[in-house]
Amino acid sequence: MQNGKELIVKVVLLLMAVATVVALFVAYKSIVPPAALQFGNQYVEDAHIRIDSINHLSYSDTVRDGSDMQDVKSRFESDYQTMLRIQNLLDFQFENNLITAEEHDSLMTAATDKFVTVFYCYSTRFYKESEWPLTELKRIREICAFCKSIKAQSSSGAILTEAASGQLDEIVGVVNDYNAAWCLIGRPSWKGFPDRVFSIEKSRTYMRDPLVNNVDLKNALDAYPQLVGDRYYSYLQGRVNKLGHPQHYDYERTYKDEWNKVSGLISECENYDAGAFGKDLNVGELRDRLNQCRLNADSYFRYR
Repeated sequence: MQNGKELIVKVVLLLMAVATVVALFVAYKSIVPPAALQFGNQYVEDAHIRIDSINHLSYSDTVRDGSDMQDVKSRFESDYQTMLRIQNLLDFQFENNLITAEEHDSLMTAATDKFVTVFYCYSTRFYKESEWPLTELKRIREICAFCKSIKAQSSSGAILTEAASGQLDEIVGVVNDYNAAWCLIGRPSWKGFPDRVFSIEKSRTYMRDPLVNNVDLKNALDAYPQLVGDRYYSYLQGRVNKLGHPQHYDYERTYKDEWNKVSGLISECENYDAGAFGKDLNVGELRDRLNQCRLNADSYFRYR
């Protein structure tokens, strides 16, 4: 009887052992081994944090009424200095094999793209000012040149995205047009009446936003047509006055040649829109004086 009980105990223990082994086997099969740990480049991660910090300006900051220019400039300066540090840091890390060429270019593109967006916001606000210091205009051009000068370290292409490049062209285009407008107004190169009319038409192309926000330029553009007209009238008047002194001409033919030239110049004004210069040049008076000069000259050369 005792042997029978022992046998039963042994069978039970054996079954429990088998069940335990089966359970462990099933559990082992159901456990998914951990994946290999992924280690990122700490320099790349740090660069992303720095790039994210370029966020001191938004378009709404710069276009809203009453935005303070000094505050906008201060925030822009902070982002500009961050951009310079990022460029120097990424160049250093690439040169020391801490990041790859592809990582350098990807990070630099992201940084430049974000900074150009801030720069565009800043310039938009600056161009709303009534005065544009030349030092600031020069600096805007330098920053545009800096962004475009950043070199790619891989052969994958340019640093700047097409959108960023377009924004930079728009920013510096305003400065170029501003300088061109002043060049037209301050150093005219007139060769004749049509050239003067063309210069006036050209000046009107600069009467647009944001150039007209600059008070000095707007006033100069407003006055330019009349200025050209007054100067041209004085020029014609001087030539007519000279013809009033036929004794200054050695030959009657020389006098008549000059008279015909001046008559042709006056005819140009007579045949053109009187409002071309913003005023009537009153060339009819010059025509009457010119005709009187001819009568006086005919008498002079006849009895000389």
